[in-house]
Amino acid sequence: MSDARHRFPVPQLLFILTAGAFVWAVRHSLPLLPERVATHFGAHGEANGWMTREGHVRFILGFGLGLSGLLIVLLHGVRFLPARALNLPDADFWRSPGHFPEACRMVARWSWLLGALQLLFLGLLNETLVVANQLSPPRLPWAMLFWPLGIFLTGTAVLILGLLQSLRRARAALTASA
Repeated sequence: MSDARHRFPVPQLLFILTAGAFVWAVRHSLPLLPERVATHFGAHGEANGWMTREGHVRFILGFGLGLSGLLIVLLHGVRFLPARALNLPDADFWRSPGHFPEACRMVARWSWLLGALQLLFLGLLNETLVVANQLSPPRLPWAMLFWPLGIFLTGTAVLILGLLQSLRRARAALTASA
């Protein structure tokens, strides 16, 4: 599927836009946070870990961008591993020398979407933390985590199903042209 390399880089653009929105939202949350930010919460939502406001912002930015970047690098690095390391449905087909490069391209393209989703989740988690710190005393009711977690889990399921569908379509196109 040589046309995969010539498509507009929508996943990369989506990641860049998401990363920009993540950085903007986290930096703009700085004045909304108290000087001493509750960053960890116990089983009943009570604050039990603290950071400075600037320390929290540096941490969440570094962790978010670092983790999403690591995911992207690792999934792009699949092409340097032996084909037997690739674990996809129809593994024998995708591990064959003629199809392994295409499978690696598809996984690499998918990694940008996974990175964007991870940044969206951490951005929503940061917003939840801002709200929790505006309560007196700071507390994190578990119900506040349902939206970020629900969006992340639903998005992950959609991405996995999308990758599986892309693999099926690509296999059908590759076998039809053979």
